[in-house]
This record gives sequence, structure tokens and C-alpha cells, in this order.
Amino acid sequence: QTDDWFIAFYKYLSGQEALWRSPRWAGDAGGLLRRKPILRLQDNKQEVPFRSDGMANAYLPPPEETDFPVVKREIVDNEQASEFLRRLGLSEPDVFDDIVERVLPKYSRQDVSSITPREHAMDIQKILRAMASDSEAGKKKVLRAAKNAPFLKAVDHDGNSFFKRPDEIYFPNEKLKDYFS
Repeated sequence: QTDDWFIAFYKYLSGQEALWRSPRWAGDAGGLLRRKPILRLQDNKQEVPFRSDGMANAYLPPPEETDFPVVKREIVDNEQASEFLRRLGLSEPDVFDDIVERVLPKYSRQDVSSITPREHAMDIQKILRAMASDSEAGKKKVLRAAKNAPFLKAVDHDGNSFFKRPDEIYFPNEKLKDYFS
């Protein structure tokens, strides 16, 4: 379909909230269209709005270029279509999305040898900046993802380094070094 068709479709859906509403309780899947590829992306592909974990599959386009999947700018430029997409639950990507979607997943890959010490330091800085923000929801999103990601560099008693989850490592101290020796 054309971009104009999608604009008209989104205007129509704006008045049909039962079709796209958010889940209201645990086990509620929400409106049927939350699981259908109703989003027209910038590359003209179709996408489902949300993953099964509730995270967005696409975002509203930010003013600058991004490598996140975004709804087609020409569609979002229409005020009514943009309003529908916001009510659906889409937003522009932010630093929290970047950490959850881009930074932490790269540490869960089989081969992390391509991650340089400089890149790791920049990733840690990005996480620290996000955790210093005022957004409690954003911080919670990062904390949930970070609990399961092996992104912290740890050294064993032989001097070998590994990436580990936060609950798998300790701060070094003399008592701990004595214990492991």
C-alpha cells in the first residue's frame, strides 16, 4: 500500500482502540493488531509493533539519522498518524533503548573477542550516564537487561579476563584473594 493509505489507515485505527489497546493484566495480549505487521518502516518493510516481551520493534524517527528501525518519516510527518503511533505506545529511541537493544546484547554473543577495551570502556560510560539520569523507568529498563548480560570485565586468580554477569563477580580485596588462593 502507499504511504497515503497508511496515513488513512492510522487515522481510522485511532478511533478503534479495541483493536490495538495495551494489555490490561497479566496474560492479556491486548488488541489483535499489536501482533500484526501494521507498521510501515523507513525501508518500506512491514513490522509488528511489539515483541512478546512488550519491547518495541520499531520507533518514531528522531530528528537525526539512526540505525534503529523507525516508522517511515513521511507517515509520521502527518499529525494524526503520528498521534495514533504515540497512543499505540511508540516513541523515539533514547539512550536506554540503545543500551538494551545494542550495547548489552553484543556481550551475550559467542565471540566477544572483537570488543576492544576502548569500546568496552565507552559502553560502561554510556551505562553509567544512563543510570545517572532522572528517568526511573529508563533506569529500570537498563537494570532488568543488565542483570542477565555478561558485560562486566572480570579477572580470575590466574589473571585471565572474561565478561561476566553482575551476580557472577566480586570486587577484589585481600581477603577474597586469600580465599581463592
